[in-house]
Amino acid sequence: MPYYQDTSGGLHYLSVADLANGGFTLLPVGCVEITDAQAAALENPLPTQAQLTAQYEAKAQSNLDSLAQSWGYDNIVSAVSYANSTVAQYKADALALIAWRDATWQEAESLDAQIAAGTAQVPATVAAFVALLPAAPTRPTAGA
Repeated sequence: MPYYQDTSGGLHYLSVADLANGGFTLLPVGCVEITDAQAAALENPLPTQAQLTAQYEAKAQSNLDSLAQSWGYDNIVSAVSYANSTVAQYKADALALIAWRDATWQEAESLDAQIAAGTAQVPATVAAFVALLPAAPTRPTAGA
């Protein structure tokens, strides 16, 4: 395909008809022909570290909320609010979720710091990031 990149990184395409009719005059000055792969990379740039971090943090939060919901709470915030409950099961749930939440965010922050320092790579996928986090706890049995 006839793709061209201008001097500011913009992508341009000339159809076969454009090329047959001297379409090069349609291109900005300084354009160079690029490959289909280069054009695809310009059209679909890789996410930045900040964008990946935001995606990964959203997934971590979603995991925390999902487990709390599977235990019958609205979300992790609701669940951990029972830490001082007089109902043994609610209190046990809250304490288990607090420990997991804290461990999850400590690991995520540690990974962010390592990536920023250049001592760790950004995980390639959200699933790879989640695999680095502490495993979800099993629901405690009150009084056990």
